[in-house]
Amino acid sequence: MKKNLIFIILLVFLIEIPCYLESVKGYYCEVYNLETDKSSYYTNEIIELNATWELDYNPFTENGYIQINIYDSLDTLIWNSSKYYEIGLFTKQWSINTSELRTTFSNYSNNIIIEIYFYFWGGELEHPDLKDSEEITIIKRIPMCQLIGFKDRLNYGEELAFTARFCDNTIENGSLLINQIVSFMISFNNSIIFKDNFTTNQLGIIEMTLGSFVHLNVGLNALIFKIMQNNIYNNTIFQYEILVEKNPVFINVINIEDLKVKEEDLIIQLYCYYFFNDSMTPLNNQSIKVEISYNQSLIFSKSYNTNVTGFLSITISQTILSFTREFEDILLILEYNGNSFLQSNTTSLILSIDGSKGRSSQNLNVFLIVTFSILSIVIPLPLLYRFKKERKKMLTEVIIKY
Repeated sequence: MKKNLIFIILLVFLIEIPCYLESVKGYYCEVYNLETDKSSYYTNEIIELNATWELDYNPFTENGYIQINIYDSLDTLIWNSSKYYEIGLFTKQWSINTSELRTTFSNYSNNIIIEIYFYFWGGELEHPDLKDSEEITIIKRIPMCQLIGFKDRLNYGEELAFTARFCDNTIENGSLLINQIVSFMISFNNSIIFKDNFTTNQLGIIEMTLGSFVHLNVGLNALIFKIMQNNIYNNTIFQYEILVEKNPVFINVINIEDLKVKEEDLIIQLYCYYFFNDSMTPLNNQSIKVEISYNQSLIFSKSYNTNVTGFLSITISQTILSFTREFEDILLILEYNGNSFLQSNTTSLILSIDGSKGRSSQNLNVFLIVTFSILSIVIPLPLLYRFKKERKKMLTEVIIKY
């Protein structure tokens, strides 16, 4: 009986020896490898992460696991792996899209740290043990904007239809920016005169139609596209300029009557117009200043208003054109001062007036008047003499007969 008891005690002792030795040995963790496929990544790119470790501990009295954590530059946890409790030698691989990281990437370049921890506890307390770390950089992508059908000059009243195409400038044959919000504004003299948000379509395109009459001002306008507060693309501003010019005004002289007769009034007929949105539009109820200069001296100046159809008839009295020389050149100036959207226009014409015609005509008239006066005196004399002679004869006859 005594021998049996001793045998049982020895057997229990032999069984406990391995457990005792294991307890004396304690936990064991060794990380052999922690690496990424490269050191820098663009946003929305895949991080290929590999790690190899060996883990050993007494599962009866201890517990432990391996876990990988990723922190941003502010030491904020932005990603973590599962917990791996398995004892033994293991190699794991993770494919992590940067969009899965719980951060906004506020800067263009963002440093993040990958750390592998061994968590162990033999009682109530958990002891984290940093085994290895790796630092990588996340770089925001650079967008690119291309305008198609854009013009940098417009006449007031014209419309401009164009497309803005956005793509990724960080890679060759850049991918399109699909369903991205783009802020758009128009600035004039450092003031915002138009603002709206647009979303790119499946081709990365925004269709734009701007009316110079509605969206723009006369002068230099700044067109600004903004991609801001985006987790993938860096804050980027695209700015273009478009000059809206006043519409040119055309003054056509359609008729000049009695141009070469000095003693007749000078009649000038004008048609004034401009183009608004590619349509000919009469310059109605606008003032046209007419000036006439002779020998570099201003001899006539007056303003006239066009009618509702853009026509204007001007009559210059012949008394204004009373020159002494036979052939005279006068300078006719037609001036429109413009307004907020129409350009000024000055049209000059040199008119030659032949004074000899008027002078010959005048001499002829004087000759006819003098001739008529002389004839009116000469012709009646014989008639009067004959009348008096007959009258005398008749009187004699009457007396005799009496």
